[in-house]
Amino acid sequence: MSAFLYDTNCLLALYLEPHASHAATLADWQRRTQARQEMVCALPCVVECYAVMTRMPEPLRFSPSEGWALLEANLKGRRLVGLTAEETWRELRGATAEGLGGGLVHDALIAACARKAGAATLVTWNLRHFARQAHGLEVVNPLGERAAG
Repeated sequence: MSAFLYDTNCLLALYLEPHASHAATLADWQRRTQARQEMVCALPCVVECYAVMTRMPEPLRFSPSEGWALLEANLKGRRLVGLTAEETWRELRGATAEGLGGGLVHDALIAACARKAGAATLVTWNLRHFARQAHGLEVVNPLGERAAG
């Protein structure tokens, strides 16, 4: 069974109906799950998803208990992948060697979680952010467009 990993922006679009990309992301998720692909989750994405949901402007903001309930209802039981301390240091060394800084380092850690999980595909609305750190992953958006890199 092949696996895919959604970046934070796809998790938010999938679970928040008012999101501009909800319909396209939901359609992608349905295609993938009907094809029996396994959705795995990166620990940094789950934490960031919770943080974003609980800081969005009103009236979209979730209370902490509402954010928790949404994540638990949708992600409990899914394979959640994080990096060990040693893996994190290795990825940070690699990011430094590649000249990556800022938010791209966070994206590099998400890509590393996808590889650790054995995911073939990382799905994101920010193709450009992941183009340099794909390192064997197929990086696509929910519309099927691929990262150039």
